[in-house]
Amino acid sequence: MHLCIPDIATSYLAVMALQNFYLYTVSLGVVLFSAFLMRRRRVTTEEKFLTKSYPLASLATRQLPGYIQELSATIPNCVILQSNVAAFQDALDYSWAQQVREIVPACIVRPYNVQELSKAIVVLKEFFNSSHDTRMQNKEFFTVRSGGANPGLGAATLKNGVVIDLSRFREVIPNMDGSTVTVGTGARWIDVYKTLDKKGLTVMGGRSSPVGVGGLTLQGTRICCELSTILLQTSAC
Repeated sequence: MHLCIPDIATSYLAVMALQNFYLYTVSLGVVLFSAFLMRRRRVTTEEKFLTKSYPLASLATRQLPGYIQELSATIPNCVILQSNVAAFQDALDYSWAQQVREIVPACIVRPYNVQELSKAIVVLKEFFNSSHDTRMQNKEFFTVRSGGANPGLGAATLKNGVVIDLSRFREVIPNMDGSTVTVGTGARWIDVYKTLDKKGLTVMGGRSSPVGVGGLTLQGTRICCELSTILLQTSAC
């Protein structure tokens, strides 16, 4: 069978057209499937907002527990209340461990700087010292969260308690000579590795990159709980 040059060219163009059609079809299918997944995820999130119980969401500020009112008045831009459902859920979802995300605290405090963090500790300390609430006497009042990777109950969040979220303390600042690095306790190890990698440096840290620096450095639940107690028992200036 002899094919002339025009026949070969026509066959080649037909094959290329078929391949292009196949690629376009696959690409369109991927885009449509991705859109379906995004829509499904959004619907699931909205359903989660509706089904998860936020017992304080419907209360006016003056009806909230006294320490939440005081926190809101002292550092208003740092306190995330249950009534702000979307922001509150986003703050819950910052925790890496799914078990931690399911625990609903009374409020979440996310300070911007050490001054605001200090003010939050002063408020909590005053209410801890003056309250006869059994939960506070049992030291089940607040917890500190770095990355929220520890699934242990009471480690990164606390039901009906206060979560002090340190996610805004996530600076990673290598020293000029590269011998040391200053790391914020709210950073995750992935933040540390990425920053140091750009400078050809590294550091001994968590092998699981989503883990928070603070929690791993303090060895998890036991010492974190002890830290919470020390913060409350230490006089704040």
